[in-house]
Amino acid sequence: MLALLAGALLERARPALDAVRPQAISATVRFLSDDLLEGRGTGTRGHAIAEQYVAAQMEALGLRPAGEGGYFQRVKLCEARAQGSLAAGDAAGLTAWLRRGAEWRRRLDA
Repeated sequence: MLALLAGALLERARPALDAVRPQAISATVRFLSDDLLEGRGTGTRGHAIAEQYVAAQMEALGLRPAGEGGYFQRVKLCEARAQGSLAAGDAAGLTAWLRRGAEWRRRLDA
């Protein structure tokens, strides 16, 4: 019975699965990860280009926007800065000291 259900679901999904093109996925990943987008840091020119690209792709797929202004939604962000060494810890109390330049960088250092 489960095999019949799985087969029926797979058959319904077949058109969508057949539409997936690995070359298109690879091209999108290459574009979004390219150095031309300057790391896509929040608020940067590269970030704006990436968000417009993703919105255009969603529109091309026929997805309906759900944000306040189309595909976008305003969110409040905060930024943390560290100077010198940086300690990272977890809920178990484990702490690791990271060396600047070796294990972490400020965005301007990159």
